[in-house]
Amino acid sequence: MNYKRVLLLFLLFTSFIFCKKKNSESNEQEKFIVEKNFSNQKNDSISIGTWHWRSADKTQEFTLKIKKISKDSIFGQYCAVYNNGSKMDCDFDDINNVKGVIQKNKALLEFSSFFGANNGKAELIFNKNNLKWIVTKPPHGEYYAPNNIILTKKNNFSESEKSTEIEKKEKPFQFSGSILPYDKKIDYKNIEYKTLPTKSINGISEFACGEIEIRYVSLAKTDKASLLLVPIDCGDAVYRYYLVSIFNNTVVSSLYVEGELFEPESKQDAEKTNFRIDKNSILTVRTINKNFEKNKIEEKRYLLTDFGKIIETK
Repeated sequence: MNYKRVLLLFLLFTSFIFCKKKNSESNEQEKFIVEKNFSNQKNDSISIGTWHWRSADKTQEFTLKIKKISKDSIFGQYCAVYNNGSKMDCDFDDINNVKGVIQKNKALLEFSSFFGANNGKAELIFNKNNLKWIVTKPPHGEYYAPNNIILTKKNNFSESEKSTEIEKKEKPFQFSGSILPYDKKIDYKNIEYKTLPTKSINGISEFACGEIEIRYVSLAKTDKASLLLVPIDCGDAVYRYYLVSIFNNTVVSSLYVEGELFEPESKQDAEKTNFRIDKNSILTVRTINKNFEKNKIEEKRYLLTDFGKIIETK
């Protein structure tokens, strides 16, 4: 009797150990499957590619190119278009301005702007169909990246959205081959002008100082747009010229590009501004003695587009 009882206890104990081992193996297998599925989902969400956002009023856009993923590191470049393209925080070269470390379903990023702002921080949170961009620490300086948005991968756009994006891409102004690079100082004392009634172009009267006509020099013209150099004949400046772009008979952009300004009743040096245009339709405006501070130099770059926009860039 004792022998049978011992045998029964031994069989029950062996069965318990066997079941526990099977349960442990099952749990380990289930854990492996979950981790594998999460890993696969994470890799699908973080794939290299281009992600995009546009504001509801269509005045702002943000594009994030994820260009490289190496183990737990991520590298890329953004392009932020602000106020209908009046500010363009972008770069036309292949320069990364975003990098970070991947942690589970998000990346902790450091970023800089193409206006020289540094040490910005952001989080990029992944899910299956989009990315959430959150600026956690603004960079020191000028930048135009949005603070909290949701980005959609470009190949998820509808056909109508794709065509809209293609239409919105800015192309450089097509100058005739002989004019570029343009780097001339205006001889304001001897230059010959044409005249134009202010009523003939929407928005041109702003540069006429109350006159019914403006004087101008034609810098370039295409089938789509015209670029004029317009002198401002009122005020105390020795001379001032604005670059005025016209599209569909309307002024779409303007920028002060050349002149000399003096502080009234002051012996300070004049603030002098001039410009040049390179072969890529990039306009550079350079000012010496900016704000009448001796030897202070400011230099800004702008893209001249085929639709007449003058867009500040790096």
